[in-house]
Amino acid sequence: MATNGSEYQLSMNDEERTELLRLLDDSVVEIHAELRRTEAPEYHDQLRNKETMLRALTEKVRKLRK
Repeated sequence: MATNGSEYQLSMNDEERTELLRLLDDSVVEIHAELRRTEAPEYHDQLRNKETMLRALTEKVRKLRK
């Protein structure tokens, strides 16, 4: 995934953080299921890249401190 080096800041409360983590976790589960069903190599690669990005984002959110 290409990046231009920009960084963003986001403020959220505990409830919002919990909901964001739930959504990210649900998305990873859905992508993982789709990976098992797909046979198209190009689509499989796209899904794998998206899964990797979502897992990394999930870890960033989990490490957030007040």
